Amino acid sequence: MATTVATAGSRTSVTLRRLEADGLRALHFPVPEKGSASPRPQYDVTVESVAGRDDTVDVVVSAHTLLRDLLLQADRLDLHAAADQGLRTLLPGEQARFRVTGCGSVNRKRARAALFCTDAR
Repeated sequence: MATTVATAGSRTSVTLRRLEADGLRALHFPVPEKGSASPRPQYDVTVESVAGRDDTVDVVVSAHTLLRDLLLQADRLDLHAAADQGLRTLLPGEQARFRVTGCGSVNRKRARAALFCTDAR
């Protein structure tokens, strides 16, 4: 299935192929990353504490635009921290929840500084 991803009010869009089966998803971008007209990544970040776990938080990312190869670098929060997952690609309107252990207290600003994705300028 071909999907076109665009940002409201923007003249940029990206066409990609999406395949979903058995709870898994694959995205194919027919244009090389450098040749795409991807909009600048826009997203919200929230941090939720995990009940009974003082050293664990959930970092929730809500995409407003395409977020390609989103990564939370847990070691930027604490040298001993670890995230439960690596690279994610989110379409507009999707969310990703990263569980981070060994990090102590984390606020939204620190969590956002530890997030990276392709096309971030």
